[in-house]
Parts: sequence; C-alpha cells; structure tokens
Amino acid sequence: MRMTDYIQAVKRDLRDQHGFTPCPGSSKDELLFDNVPDGEYPMTINGRLDYGRLDNGSIHSLLQFQRTKNGGGVMEEFEKAMIEAVWFSMRVIRDNILGLKVKEAQTKGDGSLLTRVDLESEQAGFRVLQEHFPGIPVLREESGLSKGSGRWVFLYDPIDGTRPFLSGTSTSTVICALYDRQIGAIMGVVIGDPSYGRVWSAFNGAGCKLSVLDMASGSLLRSDNCLAWQGDLQHKSLVLYECSHAFSRGNRQILTDENVRKLHSLLQPTVTLQNYGSNGLHHALVANGADFVGGAITVAMGGPWDCGGVIAVLEAGGICAAFRMTYDRQLEPREPLDPFSYDILVVANKPDTLLFLCDCLLKCLR
Repeated sequence: MRMTDYIQAVKRDLRDQHGFTPCPGSSKDELLFDNVPDGEYPMTINGRLDYGRLDNGSIHSLLQFQRTKNGGGVMEEFEKAMIEAVWFSMRVIRDNILGLKVKEAQTKGDGSLLTRVDLESEQAGFRVLQEHFPGIPVLREESGLSKGSGRWVFLYDPIDGTRPFLSGTSTSTVICALYDRQIGAIMGVVIGDPSYGRVWSAFNGAGCKLSVLDMASGSLLRSDNCLAWQGDLQHKSLVLYECSHAFSRGNRQILTDENVRKLHSLLQPTVTLQNYGSNGLHHALVANGADFVGGAITVAMGGPWDCGGVIAVLEAGGICAAFRMTYDRQLEPREPLDPFSYDILVVANKPDTLLFLCDCLLKCLR
C-alpha cells in the first residue's frame, strides 16, 4: 500500500532538508508504519489512484465503477457529457474573441475579472451537464454550487483566463473536472481550447488524450494519446507559472511580492518562465509532452477548478505535489488530486523536475 506519487519523491529528498513530516507510507520504497488501523484509505494501487480498504493486513480495491445498461463505463458517460459541455462553452468564447473591451468587465472580490461571456459560457456548459446528469451538482466559478447530491460533483470554470481573453490572446481555456466526494479526489477532467478546437481529456486509469474538434459541428477530427516529456531540465526548458504578484486566499497570504521575486530569481537561471494566464492550459501543455515543457507552478488558485488538470498530468506519466500554506507561513504537503485541500500545486514531467521546483518554492519562503 502506497500513498500517491507526489510524496514518493518529495519525502525522500526534502524531508531532511526542509523538515517535512509526511503521512505514513508516503515513500515509494517504504510500507505503511505498523499498527495502522483497519479502514478505508486513498492510495495508489497498481500505479493508479484508488480507494482501498485495509483489513487485517490485506488491501482490497473499492473503486469499482458500475457499468451502464449499454455496457459502457460510467467514466465514459461522464467523459462524453463533459466534452459536450466544454464544446458548447468553447463556442461561446470563440464567437466573442476580440469582441469585448476591458471596460466591459467587472472586477470581482478576489481581483479577477468577470464578463457577460463568462456567464454565457458557464450557462451553456451547465445546461449540458444538467441534461445528462440532472442529479449531480455543478460547482461553478461564477454561480456557485447547483442543487444535487451524492458522490459526484462537477467543477466548472467557463473561462480560465479572462484577462487573456479580454486582451485578445488565444490562451484561455474551459475546465470541467469530475470530483469524487467519497474519495476526495479529482477523477477526470476535460480542458478545452476555444481558439484551436483542442480538447484534453483524462480519467483515472484511462490515460490522457488530446482531441481536435470541428468547432462548427463538434465532430472529432483526430485524437492522440499524451505522454509527458521525459527529458532533463535545461535553460531552454519551459516552466509555466501563472502568478506575477502577491496572492491571498481569504485572510491567508499565499506568496508575497518578495516571495514572488525570489522564486523568479531561483528559477530563471535554470529554466525559461512563461505565463499564458490559464492554469488549465499550463497543465494541459505539461501533459501534452512537447519537448522541453518541464512543469508548471500554480500559486494563485481562484477555486478548485483551477487544478482540475492535475489528473491530466498524472495520467500522462507526470508527477505532482501540492501544499497548503498555514497561517504561520509553512507549507503542509497535501494530496494533489484533492484541490479543496491546498493552495499551491506543482506539476512536473518527472521526479527530478518536481524536486527542483519544490525546492525553489520552499527556498523562496525563507
């Protein structure tokens, strides 16, 4: 029995340097500590996130999705509906690119921007999800949680990157993630790129794929599997980083301006930094596996939907780490697939990259 992948590397290399106290069983080569009580635990089984029961030393997988009447899997049904919802939102955005001015946007309480297109895109996707799964609630960035109950909840960001959208930059995305409240983990995600018709989809145990849709009809033009780049970091390697200023969540400061400056100074001698203004695009590009795309750092989470792409990175063979910033400004490791539990997400193509990025993040707080 093992905990999920991010702690496997972080514990061994950063525990002694930075004083981490990881959860039991968090190293790739160590079993759980003795006397762990029987019960249900999130864990990695056969390399995939699962939900297992420890019973007198035996481990049993509980994550068995029931099959629908037509023989298709529940995950496949979710994927179809989520792609359809994202496509409808993408069309709304595409129809309005370059059509708005900054003066038409409102500033929300967290400093981010809101336009009528955000609302129209959200409603378009929400309508599709409700048609397919009327009993499942949708947590929407602009309108909050809809009615519903049960194990599942959709997380929906109708425009991830409103500022780039307003400036006419073609880097905004739509994010629809599937969250399992029983496990406390993202189990699937669809990330849509309205400018080019690209759609990344990843579901637990099914890998990550990039599809290109016809934006007029929604029909599939082509599809390929994604595999994260496996090269070593070098100066021309790209690290995607969406925060260029201090950011707070509630009354907790995440990074100060000084932390941001220091983090930049630690990263820039080794890698090239780039900010496309969309966490969804950053995570999709790491999963996509183009040469020299090494990782991404998210330190300005507007909501859990911003990190739905974590499962795309993991399913493409990448590795991730997540942290909560405590009130005394210490980093607590958290489960990357549970975006409700953390403030900072680091995704990478391979363990060495993750360790470098996490080390820079920790040093910038000293």
